Amino acid sequence: METDKNSVTSSTLENSTKVKAAGLLIQSFNDAGGPEINQANFVANLKKLGAHDEASLSECTWEDLQECGLPRLLARKVATIFRHEEPKGPRYVSERTAETMPITDLVTAYDPDTDNTVSRRLKLLAKDKAVVIFNPDGTVDVSSTVALINEVKMNFGAREMVTIGMRVVKPCKIGVNPTRLVDVNPLFPSQPLRPDGTCSITNRSWNDAGRTARQLIYLAVTDTREIQVVEGRPADAHTWIDLALESNTTRLCQRLPKAVMLLEELVNTGQAPTLKVKLGSFESKPNDPFGHKTY
Repeated sequence: METDKNSVTSSTLENSTKVKAAGLLIQSFNDAGGPEINQANFVANLKKLGAHDEASLSECTWEDLQECGLPRLLARKVATIFRHEEPKGPRYVSERTAETMPITDLVTAYDPDTDNTVSRRLKLLAKDKAVVIFNPDGTVDVSSTVALINEVKMNFGAREMVTIGMRVVKPCKIGVNPTRLVDVNPLFPSQPLRPDGTCSITNRSWNDAGRTARQLIYLAVTDTREIQVVEGRPADAHTWIDLALESNTTRLCQRLPKAVMLLEELVNTGQAPTLKVKLGSFESKPNDPFGHKTY
């Protein structure tokens, strides 16, 4: 079967993270009322220059990008994105160095799980707005994140969502890692437990509660309804936590027979609730006890 080389090249460029980041800048430019730039024409002009992948994009000068239809200042910003290369590995960054680093280098060095000079500098540049885009594998999409930070620097408001290829992604604030796994609160499934196992609502710790006890209470709230929920709050929450903390689940099983049968079925089919979920999946619905199934 004969392949259309032009369509392959165009598809490759359109899927490039650097071209997507450039697209965000172009969209912001268009939204600001500048002369309308057609992004499809821009990609086609890149192809005419001979660009076919991210490596060839790095050879583009801002003058080349002007020829592709971008105004001079926008062309300079896009050229910076195209020429950016990922550093070989992590390195310590002093506060003085962080203040002078280009945004692309800061984002590349950014670790969402670490509070350091890089994250603090990025938080300042982002004005504490949601600007970080994550790839499906949990890594930071450097080019798209840089583009959103540049938007904030241009005094645009934060985006609620960004389209990256076929994905619609919600930007995160600096310091937030949506891929981090946390424990689900069995009694309040729309709430995560704190890192030390504490429930934010009852201020009780679940650390000494076994997995089976947690699963039974979770299923009794979300599925069998054996634990009564009134106005979004389980009745007798402290009593259920006391039962979960007992050395065995005998009394808990006696109180929740439907949940026991359901858990046995789920274990047999390999679908027992893990009670682990990505932190970013929790939405602002603190009183919705049925919002998050984890099996």
